[in-house]
Amino acid sequence: GQESAHPESVRPPPTEEPIDSLIQQGLAYFSAHNYSKAIACLTKVHPGSRQHGEALHLIGLCQKELGNFKNAIHFLNLSTQIRPTDPQIWYHLAVVEAKIRQRKLAADHYRKVLELDPSRQDAWNNLGVLLKDLGQPSEAVRCYRAALKLAALPETFNNLTFPLLQIGKVGDALNACEEAIKLAPAFLRAHRSLLTAALYSSDLS
Repeated sequence: GQESAHPESVRPPPTEEPIDSLIQQGLAYFSAHNYSKAIACLTKVHPGSRQHGEALHLIGLCQKELGNFKNAIHFLNLSTQIRPTDPQIWYHLAVVEAKIRQRKLAADHYRKVLELDPSRQDAWNNLGVLLKDLGQPSEAVRCYRAALKLAALPETFNNLTFPLLQIGKVGDALNACEEAIKLAPAFLRAHRSLLTAALYSSDLS
């Protein structure tokens, strides 16, 4: 048969626009919450370009915002293949997996984030949440404590309360609630957690 007019090896890029410009346009549309236009723009980034991994990353984030979580996971996975040492892509992949209750996968990918960047307080906290849900309270406590070493946030102190109760450290749980309330006096969930911990303490006495 006849050869294609443009064999794969010499096929021209699908756009003449500079790649950085396409990424910038895609980011602008993303920031304006116009996710469909962002995807249309980012899809023009040529697969052979140095920015293709970032384009796939951003397409994945757009799909997440549109509620297309399986599509988001598909594009974020493609992006990790091109940029395996970028912790932010692994972080976003874990966030989406957790949303659709793929907890074990999400936990593995938060661990990957922390392998690449142990200073990610958000990843330590989110890994703690998943490990608590997976029935591993001691590991959850370890993660929350690591997160608190990086940033003493009221949300993390509050999260720490329940796995501490699960492993019988009621005094530490009460202290965690009190720290959360000290940092954010209007944090209602911490007040509820304090009540739960206090009731738990009275049941044991």
